[in-house]
Amino acid sequence: MDYYSALAEVEYDKQGRVLSYWSNDIPKEREIKDNTLSNKRFENKFVVFPKVFEENEKIRVVGTNSNNDGFTGWVNRGFWGYEEFIKKATAENAIEDYSDAALVINYLDEDMLTWTHSHILPIYLERVSEELCNSFDEDHHVIIGHDFGGAVWVQAVEVNVSDKILTKDTKEVGKEISVNKSFFDRVLKPLFVETFDPNMAENKNRYTYAFSEEGRYLTCFEEDILESNFFTYEQIEKVLDIIE
Repeated sequence: MDYYSALAEVEYDKQGRVLSYWSNDIPKEREIKDNTLSNKRFENKFVVFPKVFEENEKIRVVGTNSNNDGFTGWVNRGFWGYEEFIKKATAENAIEDYSDAALVINYLDEDMLTWTHSHILPIYLERVSEELCNSFDEDHHVIIGHDFGGAVWVQAVEVNVSDKILTKDTKEVGKEISVNKSFFDRVLKPLFVETFDPNMAENKNRYTYAFSEEGRYLTCFEEDILESNFFTYEQIEKVLDIIE
């Protein structure tokens, strides 16, 4: 029998206990006619929300009365262009409905330490100020400038390459950013370690006297010392691509 033409179904276990059941109250032909996804029906109408938020804009979810309330994320409209999607959803015989007007919101799952997403209607979103931050909090793990506490510092430098590259052989240029160390260790460190190239001359020839008077070369991605781990612009772009 065609599954979708069945009138009802009851599922039992070996002991004859009911595990699940369902039924169709109307014939298949009537159900197809009445339960259409056509946007001609009021309950399936697609709602065009104004384009208030831009891609990659930071937002906060509010007013859903669910576990989503309060979390922050970034707008990602998905693989379609917004204008093209509106045309598709409002066209004759379109099947998009009210829920399809939702925006795709990317956010970090703090428990799984992975990036994921949710589909949230714009009426439940509010804009989060993206002013430059100068202190760490639960929404800001990265700040502009130098933080003297537990932080990892990132800044462009010019390197004087020699057989022994010391701290004095690097010249800092441009703005510095500080990343909360606990956040860096939990989320970003694996990406930097994976991308780090120990055979690049700037890394291979790093030398430090931090551990002994004789000094030694640094051979890997080093932590908790003042010497730098060097990356090229292309390697940093690779890290950013992985994050995105």
